[in-house]
Amino acid sequence: MDKKLKILLVNDDGISSPGIVHLAEMAMQLGEVWVAAPSSQCSAMSQKLTIFQPLDVEEYDFPLPVAGAYSIGGTPADCVKTALKAVLPIRPDVVFSGINIGYNSFTYGAQILRQKQKELSFAVPWVVKLRLDSRIPDTYDSSFFASVVRTGLTYGIYSYQLRSMDHHEDMESYLAVIQSHPECAFLWFLSDTPLTEKQQKLLLSCPNLMVSLPIDAPSTASMAKALRRQKTLFGMHKVYQDADAAAYLLSFDHLYSQMEQSVFFFLVADDSCSKESIRAVSDVVQQYRFTPIQPFFPIEVQEDSRKIEQIITANPAYLLLLPDHMARTLDTPTVSFEELSLRNIFYRELLADA
Repeated sequence: MDKKLKILLVNDDGISSPGIVHLAEMAMQLGEVWVAAPSSQCSAMSQKLTIFQPLDVEEYDFPLPVAGAYSIGGTPADCVKTALKAVLPIRPDVVFSGINIGYNSFTYGAQILRQKQKELSFAVPWVVKLRLDSRIPDTYDSSFFASVVRTGLTYGIYSYQLRSMDHHEDMESYLAVIQSHPECAFLWFLSDTPLTEKQQKLLLSCPNLMVSLPIDAPSTASMAKALRRQKTLFGMHKVYQDADAAAYLLSFDHLYSQMEQSVFFFLVADDSCSKESIRAVSDVVQQYRFTPIQPFFPIEVQEDSRKIEQIITANPAYLLLLPDHMARTLDTPTVSFEELSLRNIFYRELLADA
């Protein structure tokens, strides 16, 4: 009789992430499964070890009948070390890690995107972007956002970006939509309006969401400390214009003192920014990632999104939904998405690429 493997599962998205449940379901076919995962989101800190603070370990009510599951108040490396040294009654034969939230966007979702393009003969973007601005009369609300996500899923779109242009008045209802789609990944660029304490706590219910704080806002340092205390994944961003681009061509190093221990730094090109400036900043971002001086990861949002698009699909597409019920695509500066369905918008994209 074949000996069953003893398997330990860990991740960096936290023990409540749907990805580790899918991994456990597959691993249970191979042997006896144990789970030891962070109690909260710990992306980009997989090799970090906690040395001077105690680690809380609690048994966790895992949704599948695994041999045992433990929620550990530390990093992924802490989880593995604690499981091996102090928690598990057995020594595992193998350790599996994952499945990350991005799996749906870049693997499963990508397969659906390619299939839909062949079946329907129109291009589909891997990410849909939305601008939120309550100052615009009759702007869309969270119910429209929910319909966009539902529609997007039918095309294999599992990634969504939001960018707040003013205060976060309706944040609770948007977070409810995000929470209801744990299979998707969301990135939210916040405005310089600080979140309330209630809004900060609500972020804990959305492990599939990363928020990004404006690096120059007066409230960012205190907001970052609060989010870090509650172990919410966050990044920093800067909306840059042509005049700002030259500064980033010189060095990113001066930004590190403002990063508040955040790992991700997003560079968001202003609408007025020229393609030349965007490409120049993107080139510097690429160089910095290969030869980093400070421990953070810069991302030029527009160019990096385009490069991901080229990897996922042969027919590039772009969709930005604006708060005035207009949309931007590759081939049109603006188009009304009340007059055109998503299908027709994507069909126009494919025609533009032909």
